[in-house]
Amino acid sequence: MQLPVAKPVPGLGGSFFTLVPLQQPPVLELLHPEEKAIWDALAAESRKREWWAGRIAARAALLAIDVENAALVRDERGRPRLVGAGTEDALVSVSHGRRWSAALAAKRSADVAGVGVDLVEPEDIVRLRKLASRFLGEGELDGVVDPELGLAAAWAAREAVAKATATGMWAFAMSRVHLDGFQSEGPHLEVDVPGARLAKLRLEDGTLLVGALADRALVDAARAIASQ
Repeated sequence: MQLPVAKPVPGLGGSFFTLVPLQQPPVLELLHPEEKAIWDALAAESRKREWWAGRIAARAALLAIDVENAALVRDERGRPRLVGAGTEDALVSVSHGRRWSAALAAKRSADVAGVGVDLVEPEDIVRLRKLASRFLGEGELDGVVDPELGLAAAWAAREAVAKATATGMWAFAMSRVHLDGFQSEGPHLEVDVPGARLAKLRLEDGTLLVGALADRALVDAARAIASQ
């Protein structure tokens, strides 16, 4: 059965973003049996819809890097795990919002040991303003022309790096990742963390999508810091 339309958008280093709208009705026949078991265990219909959309976004992103028939399930610790032929060197990350589920996929390489994606919707800005004093570095948004976009980028960059390093938001990225010379235009997002490459994509509805690639040195360093 053909996947719903989820046009891949190139990111950095051979990675691809994909987006699936949450209003799209779930088609359960598209799920892998292990994915279907997870679906069946979910209680809330809204959670089921976003979970399904996230799996389809992941599948479409993986197809863009020539990985077919992959399924995104959970390992024994509840973390995302890929199963299927050709998934040994595939990396994928998923994020959910009110309107979209997004995914970012890339092939593992000498420069890519982890991927992460996050999306921030316009409605999230109120919450981020309340949290700003807890995560923004001193002067991080000084001179930024669009402060709301800068705030969204600062948060999404941290979330994306946290996912790419599998360290959790508060253990590493919250205090260690800072925007570096943020520019509203253009596809790149610079942070002051060696080994992290970030791309951004702004949708017509104002949603900001940020993807991160982390190299092996960054993943190892972040995990060492997070374990302290």
